[in-house]
Amino acid sequence: MNGSHGVYRPGGAALNAGQVGGLRAAMFIARRYSEPPADAGDFAERCGVQIRSILDYARHALDNVSPGCRPAAHIRAEIQHRMTRAAAHIREAGVELEARRDGWALVSALREDCSATDSAELCEVFRNRDMALASAMYLEAIVEYRARGGGSRGSYLVLDPSGSERCEAVGDRWRFSLNAAGCFVDTHILELSVDDADGTQKNWMPIRPVPTPDTWFESVWKAYRDDQVIQR
Repeated sequence: MNGSHGVYRPGGAALNAGQVGGLRAAMFIARRYSEPPADAGDFAERCGVQIRSILDYARHALDNVSPGCRPAAHIRAEIQHRMTRAAAHIREAGVELEARRDGWALVSALREDCSATDSAELCEVFRNRDMALASAMYLEAIVEYRARGGGSRGSYLVLDPSGSERCEAVGDRWRFSLNAAGCFVDTHILELSVDDADGTQKNWMPIRPVPTPDTWFESVWKAYRDDQVIQR
């Protein structure tokens, strides 16, 4: 999951950044990987385990007629409700801990608690599986961020009873605290990964300085024409 859009992103920037990133990845592959693709046997040997896992999951969902399985729409609603409660633009401190626990519980449950009546609904089953993992990882990041002293910043507000009252009219419930200038979470980027046992690896990296490249049109266009833009 790429966080390049930034915590202070303006509206629409995420879409633009995603499109540009996808285009640049495609250009890199087309320009720098010109060798012929692997044959079917080599591909199956390298990717067979992952392919079989996906097919087995699909077969399980289509064959699962247990009355205890919830419809895909119900699972989607659970994910959405949890993320609204714990990861929206206004957050209550501590809620993310329970939400993280429940998020990982759903990831585990969906290994068996999945059911599709036909191939069309199978798409929703896979979408729910991906959304459940993504939401659990986001909640994991929020918990880690809070544990490192992170508070309100950018596009969200964390309610804090010990914080300052910014507006008397709304009452004490809306007290909050902003991150101190130069604090750890504002000078580092959190990298998260997950293993096959749903264990998470957390790595805080110092932020890189903003580059100051030569962005005159003539310079950029010349670098593109000379094939200097996409490099290994």
